[in-house]
Amino acid sequence: MLKEQDVININPVPKNPLRKFFRIEEFSIIPEKYVFTAEEVVKIKQEIVLELANLQIDF
Repeated sequence: MLKEQDVININPVPKNPLRKFFRIEEFSIIPEKYVFTAEEVVKIKQEIVLELANLQIDF
């Protein structure tokens, strides 16, 4: 009744407009994973120990 009297207009934009143009799997971002090699882990540990040794303790 209100539509016929032009009191309420129909929204021309669909409820989920992005779903009309994109696939659902394109909405999610897959986090990249990286596995450190044993050599990289050793280097990281050495760097941490070196930084801790040079750390100034100020309270």
